[in-house]
Amino acid sequence: MPSELIQRATVVADEVLFPVADATDATDIVPNAHFDRLACEGLYGMASEEAAVVQGVIEALAGGCLTTAFVWLQHLGPSRLASDHPLAPQLRSGSLRSGSAFSHLRRPGPPALVATPGTNGWVVNGTAPWVTGWQRINLVHVAAMRADDPAQLIWMLIDAIDSDRLISQRLDLLAVNASSTVSLEFRDVQVPFDRVTVEESLETWKQRDAAGLRTNGALALGHAHRTIRLLATDAGSLRQQIEQRRAALDSAIGVEAIAAARAAAVDLAVRAATALLARGGGTAITAGQTEQRLVREAMFLVVQGQSREIRAAQMELYTVRPAEADPVAVP
Repeated sequence: MPSELIQRATVVADEVLFPVADATDATDIVPNAHFDRLACEGLYGMASEEAAVVQGVIEALAGGCLTTAFVWLQHLGPSRLASDHPLAPQLRSGSLRSGSAFSHLRRPGPPALVATPGTNGWVVNGTAPWVTGWQRINLVHVAAMRADDPAQLIWMLIDAIDSDRLISQRLDLLAVNASSTVSLEFRDVQVPFDRVTVEESLETWKQRDAAGLRTNGALALGHAHRTIRLLATDAGSLRQQIEQRRAALDSAIGVEAIAAARAAAVDLAVRAATALLARGGGTAITAGQTEQRLVREAMFLVVQGQSREIRAAQMELYTVRPAEADPVAVP
């Protein structure tokens, strides 16, 4: 039996999120009421839940509205890492909602964000190129490299408010644009010591990030599952492939294997959405149609949370490996 949290998420996805997903996609920002409902159902307080439950909830919500699920998902990491912080109770209840700023850690080159120790806290400078949920979050959980030791990271909770020191620039996305994703410029942002949640090495974070690739795969599975439900009797073997992709993600060991399984899960979302579009014909590509929204969202999933290993697996899948060599393909 699914856990109670997965059941609640499924009800919200089917009865609240999916019926208005096309309208949400057309807005500038996800309605606050969506996140209020998720908080009411206890879905912000999942930091201590086992992985299977978290993945099941992500799948359910992604199948309701990928944009809403993507904004909400940014909260889970801060809630987990800040579990001993004084703000933890408010993060668990959803009365305080957090975004994340760490994608820059995956990029090569000089540190994008640097924290310098000061008298009463840290001083942060640089740019976080990808922060989701602006104007729907209260805090941003920011990872910055120590200026005096670039091998060490400081994680801190910063108020998500524009100022002359913290400047947001809205990104214009072709999919999940209502996620209100921005780049953030930090100009001597002062962060008190009591807003620090974790200090760790960059290497420790890399290991933890690699271990989290499975969780992000749940977005693709949830999106694909919704599309396959819409295809109904025209789904062919796609329904069976959902279970295969999930099993491949669950059983994969090591970064490369998880990346390959993640790439295959996203590929299923892409193919399922394309099948739905093909069935819909010319009208399916017009603005406001569910089919074209799902195709654009599948495109987003191709690049969302993309590590070097995932990109390599995707390029092999789409440019090198013949379809019959797909290790998790259904004959």
